[in-house]
Order: sequence, then structure tokens, then C-alpha cells
Amino acid sequence: MNNYKFSVIIPTVSNNTFLLKCLNFLNQQSFKNFEVLLVSENDLKSILNKDYFFNLRIINKQIFTPGKKRNYAASIANGEYLCFIDDDAYPDKYWLEEANNFFLNHDKFPTHILLGGPGVIPEDDNFFSKCSNLFFCSIFTGISKSKYLVRKKYESFNFDDWPSANMSISKKSFLEIGGFDDNYWPGEDSKLCLNLINSSGKIVYRSNFKVFHYRRSSFLKHFKQIFRYSYTRGLFFQNNDQNSRKFLYVIPTLFMFYVFFLPLLTLISIIFIIPILIFLLLLVIDLLISVKLEKNLMVLIFSRLIIFLSFICYGFGFFLSFINKKIYLGLGR
Repeated sequence: MNNYKFSVIIPTVSNNTFLLKCLNFLNQQSFKNFEVLLVSENDLKSILNKDYFFNLRIINKQIFTPGKKRNYAASIANGEYLCFIDDDAYPDKYWLEEANNFFLNHDKFPTHILLGGPGVIPEDDNFFSKCSNLFFCSIFTGISKSKYLVRKKYESFNFDDWPSANMSISKKSFLEIGGFDDNYWPGEDSKLCLNLINSSGKIVYRSNFKVFHYRRSSFLKHFKQIFRYSYTRGLFFQNNDQNSRKFLYVIPTLFMFYVFFLPLLTLISIIFIIPILIFLLLLVIDLLISVKLEKNLMVLIFSRLIIFLSFICYGFGFFLSFINKKIYLGLGR
């Protein structure tokens, strides 16, 4: 019998200010029936000196990838439901209350249910992070922007993928579909969602089930993230994974080659300049839309460059996976 309604699982490398903020906000949850499991390969005993009302379990094991850490924590969790959050994110005060209300209404469904919610950028994130955020929330990312925005309209959408930075699922369902595929990082959450969908499961978005998730803090870290995610997506595309075999993932690669050969193409005919003009127009349209999210003019302008380069970077990573085919398990932010 489960001792708690929820087990909150946080994989981490070491004690850090992001993690402490996450724990402090968990300590302010309106819903109280939960435990927290921290999994790290390094010593986190200093955190035990903090005064939290919830049961904090620190698991020190020599396992290194987030998927393996989450899987191990899930196997020993005492909660009926598992809640996953990253160590560089912190939950809204009503995060677990929203999850509890949701599962009270859905616990009789015959299929596996995964609850996902947005990871919005915190107000105190830095300049570059805000520029990065406007890429993830732009019109160029399609429905994926739902993962970063609080929008009621997305609750009626059908999803086949969701990031592990903010998701909840019953422990029973999690174990039955095999947990995270720890052969991958990133991408272990996409594999989990694929198994869920293949088991007649369903991913449900709830706008109020939200966390605040810090973006990458520098140019290098942002593009490293984009490259790694696109490279892994390319591997899944080649593997014919249902939630990755989509033409929209090919578009950045086509755009990359177009930009690369544009000088030559314009020598053939000036008409080839039309696609880049359309892209620039879309950048302007997206800027006007982004004013609702960001008021800083410099962020709005600089983010146009970040969006353009991110598109190219994604295309390169996706294309390279077809040539290299090696699985990388890159570590760190």
C-alpha cells in the first residue's frame, strides 16, 4: 500500500541554488501528502540540515543519467503517483493540488494517463535566457511551444510527447510501460511517451499544472541543448518512432541547406530569395506576437538572431544524426 499520494522525483548532480529553490517551493505546496526523492552520484547530506515539512529521501548512487536516476527513484518510491521535475525548475504553489484534482477525476480511466504542464520562464532569469525563451515560444516551434506557455486552449489538443521537466503519472502505469529509456539523454522522455501511446495511453495538458523552469544561461549552453535534442530526434526519426517521424522535424535541415546554398541559388535566379524573405517576415510577425511575453526591446530584437541560428543549429544536428548515428549521453547543462 502506498504511503503517499505523490512521490516527487528530482535527479541532480550536486547541491546548487536552483535545487534549493525547488525544495523551498515544494515546502510551500498547498497539497501536503507527498515525499521528495533526490537522486545524485554526489553527496547531498548538507541538504538534510534544512527544515522541510515533507519527507526528504536522498539517494546517493553511482548512476549518472537523468533517466536512470528517475527509474531507480520510481522503483523505490512510496507514492501512488510519480511527479517529475528538473533540479533547475521550481513548482507553482498549487502544482501538486492541480495534479491531485486531475487524477481524482481520471483514476478510473482504463488507459495509462500522463499529466503534463508548462515550464514557464521565471521572472528573474537573465537576458540571454529570455532571448532563448522567445525561441521556444515562437511560431517556429509549432505546438511544442505549449510546453513553455500557460494556455487554456492547449488542454483540448492531442499530444504524443512531453518533457520530463514537468510530468506526472501513476507509479503502476510508469512501471508497466517500462519507465524512461536510459539508453538516451536527451530523448528518454520521448521514448517514455512513445511507449505510453503504443500502450493506448494518453498525454493530457493542464495549464495550471505548471512549474517555473530556468532556460540555458549562455549562447554556448543554449546551442549545445538545441544540437543535442535535434541530433537525438534525428535518431528517433530514422527509427520510425511514431512521435518523431514527422516532416516538421525535417524543415530546419532543409532550411539549413537552403541558407548555405543561397548565394549560389541567387546567381541562378533572384526568385530563390523569396523563402528567406518569407522567413524574415515571419520573424517580424513573431516579434509582434512576442510583445505579449516580453517587453524588453533588446531581448525582442536579439532573440530574432537566436531564433535564426537555433533553426540552423537544429537542422545541422538533425542532419548529422543521419551520418554519425552514434548515441551520445552528454552530461551537464
